[in-house]
Amino acid sequence: MIEKNQIAAQFDRLAPQRDEWLRRNHYYHDTLQGVCEKVIPAGKSVLELGCGTGELLAQMNPALGVGIDLSRGMILRARSKFPKFHFIVGDAEAIPLKKKFDYIILSDLLGHLHDIQGTLEKLRAHTLPATKLIITCCNFLWEPVLKFGERTGLKMPEHQQNWLERKDIRNILDLTDYEVDKEGVKLILPRRIPLLTNLLNDKLMKLSPTRHLALVQYFVARQVPEAPMYEKLTCSVIIPCRNERGNIQDAIERTPNMGAHTELIFVDGQSTDGTVDEIEDQIERWKGIKDIRLIHQVQRRRTLESEKGTPANLMLKLGKGDAVRKGFCAATGDVLMILDADLTVAPEDLPRFFKAIAQGKGRFINGTR
Repeated sequence: MIEKNQIAAQFDRLAPQRDEWLRRNHYYHDTLQGVCEKVIPAGKSVLELGCGTGELLAQMNPALGVGIDLSRGMILRARSKFPKFHFIVGDAEAIPLKKKFDYIILSDLLGHLHDIQGTLEKLRAHTLPATKLIITCCNFLWEPVLKFGERTGLKMPEHQQNWLERKDIRNILDLTDYEVDKEGVKLILPRRIPLLTNLLNDKLMKLSPTRHLALVQYFVARQVPEAPMYEKLTCSVIIPCRNERGNIQDAIERTPNMGAHTELIFVDGQSTDGTVDEIEDQIERWKGIKDIRLIHQVQRRRTLESEKGTPANLMLKLGKGDAVRKGFCAATGDVLMILDADLTVAPEDLPRFFKAIAQGKGRFINGTR
């Protein structure tokens, strides 16, 4: 993942040429402006995240306009061009404001964010009940075309970013309690060519198969009242482990309490590195503070006369799936979760899954890295 200071440095270098890139690709940027103008009336309070040099925000003619961007170079140019608005060097994922806005624009920003879900959740601190989000992004099918445009000088070069399908964006909005009021697509041909542009962008855009090829995807969303956090629900976190002594303390310390009660159940697969001793020490250390249990995937003193192999060989046959099932059988919580002991999934992210389950977003929720 590219560090944010690298992203800021790249856009700082591009800032002096930003006006020229806007001029070259004015048809594309005019289209984004048109999408926003259909939603945002003049004279409102508008926040734009990833505002660049401020052109889109200024075109909305807001009574209060605030733009935030990581790039100091972009912000300095925005302040010079549009002094009546407020431009701030800052991180869209940690907005340095306490103000609420009528409209919030995220134009071509999602792919640059490290944590899209977290950003949308934090936006609720800046929304009113009637606030609308306007999100625009590029169709992932266009990635090779846009990369070619960057190499040939037809498009402003950008760093590597995430590409999301429309269904992914809808899903993230739903998880963060935003309801999509309107969505659509624009531009099969992002440049103006007489006759051909109107034919493709007006006529063919009405045909369902062709719409999937459009460059621009947009969403207009509004917050929905946050569903109650079912605080009476309890949670069991199952942690299968084998030879993970070094991660046991972190797994306990970093796993947040969720709901009415959270229990941690370690299922040990005959570790040989002292994992069991470490778990037992941590159980004693956290007694009365955290509910921690240890169960063994195979009873340690069991004589396996029917097995030709050693207990260690048996463990290879049982595997993680068996450990999870044994953990589930021992669990007492309403919500069951699995945390890998190698902590490749951050324990701090578990409340997101608990919240989604508690709010009825799904009965089974799977996260990917």
